[in-house]
Amino acid sequence: MLALFYTILWFLLMGTAIFATQNTSLVQVQFLMLTSIRVPVGLLLVSSAGLGAVAVTVWQTGKTLRPRPPSKKNSPRPAPPPEEDDFEDYEDDFDDEPEDDWD
Repeated sequence: MLALFYTILWFLLMGTAIFATQNTSLVQVQFLMLTSIRVPVGLLLVSSAGLGAVAVTVWQTGKTLRPRPPSKKNSPRPAPPPEEDDFEDYEDDFDDEPEDDWD
């Protein structure tokens, strides 16, 4: 399924690149009271797609970095500290002389 998504995305990007290279007519963008300089249609298309990708990435990153309150159902419980009595009866199996341990 993911391979199909990337294949479709690749075809869309290739179509955008071909369209951008073949359309070099100059256009002027007007928004409210603002007017841009005359730029090629392909450059305008590629730059607006890039700005849109950056905006979506920033938006998604902001969503994932938002702190969430921990749920009581899945919250890990801290392990109890080890008691000091656990290590009192510990005896090692090595002798005082190390050469005897290799036989």
